[in-house]
Amino acid sequence: MNLEGLNNNKFLKPGFTHKDLLNLSEKDLPVLAEEVRAVIIDTVKKNGGHLGSSLGVVELTIAMLRKFDPFNDRIIFDVGHQSYPYKILTDRFDQFHTLRLKDGISGFPRRNESPCDHFNTGHSSTSISAALGYAKARDLLHENRHVIAFIGDASLINGLALEALNYVHETKTKLIIILNDNRHSISNRVGGFSTILARLSANSTYKRIKNAIRKYTPVRFSKALEKVRDLIKKIIKPHNIFDDLDINYWGPFDGHDIKNAEKMLELAKNFDRPVLLHFNTVKGKGFKPAEEDPTKYHQLSPANEKKARTWSEAASEIAEEFAINDPRIICFTAAMSTGVKLEKFSRQSVMWELQKVICLQWLRDLLREVCAHGCLFIQLFCSALWIN
Repeated sequence: MNLEGLNNNKFLKPGFTHKDLLNLSEKDLPVLAEEVRAVIIDTVKKNGGHLGSSLGVVELTIAMLRKFDPFNDRIIFDVGHQSYPYKILTDRFDQFHTLRLKDGISGFPRRNESPCDHFNTGHSSTSISAALGYAKARDLLHENRHVIAFIGDASLINGLALEALNYVHETKTKLIIILNDNRHSISNRVGGFSTILARLSANSTYKRIKNAIRKYTPVRFSKALEKVRDLIKKIIKPHNIFDDLDINYWGPFDGHDIKNAEKMLELAKNFDRPVLLHFNTVKGKGFKPAEEDPTKYHQLSPANEKKARTWSEAASEIAEEFAINDPRIICFTAAMSTGVKLEKFSRQSVMWELQKVICLQWLRDLLREVCAHGCLFIQLFCSALWIN
């Protein structure tokens, strides 16, 4: 990508940083979003990389960077597939054309690459645990900063993430979790009431009244007020696991509506308890082929890459040969059979495709017994140990 060719951009030009976002008007932001998408598409087509996830969070990233300071606040991305807009809009736009190249910027968040990256990622479901660590350290050191975990719906169901969610209540600390849901895994029946609840919970006037009641009235009246609030929430909100875990759930919201996303993030900043904001996004947004086939465009290879047979193709062919001759063979994969070239295997033999199975401790114990009288290939476990 030639940076001189970007002079036609209205806003996204060499030297652009997140601070420039604050100088843009509301009507300017959709134009900027399309310019960011164009840069991602152009670069990933040439260099390879994760396309669909990053295209889906452009507006949400713009809203987040207009409300939080990436240098002072701790923004933790899960996996990092969706971090390209963040890289472009912080301090790496001028270097983004080197994405995944030798001596270029990484395809994942890296602390040694930018002071805006606060946690090295690469494997799934680590963000909430890391964010809790940062939040606890902030409290112990009496620091003034926000801590945000940015996690996708696929990563959220891993045991590591669920254990972190379970521990949020024990930390007694403020934490903001942004759920980027591009599969609509949680019902959107909540509608407009979710906005009302968020305003009720985070409104500064409400907080002052609540604090005054706690200060000047007997405890039993303050408790009664909270019971009324909780009763209202139960009436107009569907039951969800987050409230049961003592994490306030707000949403779902349109992750491509920058104005409303900013409002909700501002409310979260002023809220004094753990909160999860649920945003629905479209994977591959703005690039029709990726919207129509998000699996194919999840990750692209470099344009000049030699089309030799890959390791995955070779391994899958061997697995297929074994499966044809031995019905006892079972294949487990993490909902990415296309990526690891196992499409034929699923048609020829018994295929157990465990959707979004990334909790390797659980899978290890399950497979240990399934394969008690056979053998087990554990490359994925070793990979997770190395990355984490």
